[in-house]
Amino acid sequence: MPPLIITAVMLFAAVASWPYQYYTALRIIVTAASINAAIIAHRYQKKLLILPFLIITILFNPLKPLSLARNLWVGIDIVCGLWFIISIFILKDQAQPEIKEIKMFKKKFFMRPWFYIPVIIVIILVIFGGWQAWLAINGNEQLSGVQNSIPKPVNVIPPLEKGEADLSRASRSNDWPYWRGPNQDGKSNVTGIVKDLSNGLKKVWEVNYLCQGKNNIAWSSVAVSGNRLVVPGRDDDSDLVFCLNSQNGNLIWYNSYKAKTGTSHGPGSRATPYIDEDRVYTFGRGGDIVCWSLTDGKLLWKKNVEDAGGKEPQWGHSCSPLVYQDKVIIQGGGEALVIAYDKMNGNIIWKSMQGEAGYAAVTSIKIEDSNQILVFHGTGLSCLNPEDGTELWTANWKTSYNVNATTPAISDSIVFITSGYGTGCEALKVSQTNAEVLWKNKTIASHHSDPIIIDGYVYCYSGQSNQNKGSFKCVELETGKEMWSTNAIGWGTALYVDEYLVCMDIEGNLFLVEPNPNEFKLVSEFKNALGEVSNPAWTIPVIANGKLYMRYMQRLICYDIMSQ
Repeated sequence: MPPLIITAVMLFAAVASWPYQYYTALRIIVTAASINAAIIAHRYQKKLLILPFLIITILFNPLKPLSLARNLWVGIDIVCGLWFIISIFILKDQAQPEIKEIKMFKKKFFMRPWFYIPVIIVIILVIFGGWQAWLAINGNEQLSGVQNSIPKPVNVIPPLEKGEADLSRASRSNDWPYWRGPNQDGKSNVTGIVKDLSNGLKKVWEVNYLCQGKNNIAWSSVAVSGNRLVVPGRDDDSDLVFCLNSQNGNLIWYNSYKAKTGTSHGPGSRATPYIDEDRVYTFGRGGDIVCWSLTDGKLLWKKNVEDAGGKEPQWGHSCSPLVYQDKVIIQGGGEALVIAYDKMNGNIIWKSMQGEAGYAAVTSIKIEDSNQILVFHGTGLSCLNPEDGTELWTANWKTSYNVNATTPAISDSIVFITSGYGTGCEALKVSQTNAEVLWKNKTIASHHSDPIIIDGYVYCYSGQSNQNKGSFKCVELETGKEMWSTNAIGWGTALYVDEYLVCMDIEGNLFLVEPNPNEFKLVSEFKNALGEVSNPAWTIPVIANGKLYMRYMQRLICYDIMSQ
């Protein structure tokens, strides 16, 4: 019975917090042990034991892992662990037949095709499921398609230019200078876009050199300000930063720095740059926060969060930086969960809180006429005073593997958050002193696709990002009521522009959707907008100054999205 004892111990230990790999191994071991126990129970005619072990096999199967909330998994782990212990005592009393009887049973039982053929099939399925689980943890993405060498930058560096302005709406820029756009809400200020995508869009330019080598994947989206587009990349040992002319794709400058990083799902950056006047800030997977001159790419200062007590989360630092007044703020994790650096010289202004970093960007919010920041870290949502880092309140939000990766969506005093692995979503009524839960359900459980609030309704993908089988949903913000759900546009990312939602699934197909709380309305679609896609296309598209920018690993495509 040693396998059952080991399995029970691992189940009890799973109540604690372990790396994702532990739970993947646990699925495989529990599945194998359950199948073995069911066979033993059948051998000793203990039919009542067989069904529970088959149920456990289904719950823990690695072939199609179930996404359940962590608190539910804790209960399941404890109950299953107790069941394995009880089964050991029940089966132990039956384990003393004569040697001859054992040999005869083995000969009759194990040599029959109805036994060994299903066992072989189960073993193959377990191995395949384990491989799929390993891919979900570490990834096996390799660059495919055209990959060019990095070209020489332009001979004459053009001066900085401002982006187009919406003349009908004063002070609104059509740039997209940082994560989630000019208002940090996933909405572009561009108007007059093409509504019929069925014939595709006019390609303005394309580059294929952002990632060098076969496995050096980077996922960051682009930041656009006037004639400058900044996007990170990666080679064998360095993080790369490129600045392209946003209109024609010419390389204005590029720079790099040596960076040791993990390799799961690629060593390159996840965070999107932040353009602040004539400077741009990047945050690498390994914790390097770097300030560059937007004009010529000169490295102005560089720090690493580990020097301040930070710690890299399981899948690398992913928090897109936020510039607030004289500070640039990021999640550092560890002993420095949130860090504010002086944006001019990189000196630390303040550090706040401790714990595991999340994967979501730091977001600004105005509460009762005061500016605050929201940090969606590994175990919850916290509101901080950006002046000194004082924690004003924290709303606990525990997710499997501490993966809180979506950016909180804000509408006045209501904040909407969502996480994957079956965790669900929640709406909070916030003030400067606390956050009250308006409602909580599992209608939307988004892995890392950001929600968008339009006229009191939340539009968002729900489900895990490793398959193109999610649901796109509309939920009433104040009540949590699901208005509709569709699986017609896969799983992907979305942004809002010119009164429409532009959605891209992980296969690179583009969809134009009319936001309507009464029904799902697909206006048009552009198939294979990204060209050849062999791995999930996770990077969200950007629309700025009349152009649509779509990134897939080493590839960046610019389309003209304006109606003629």
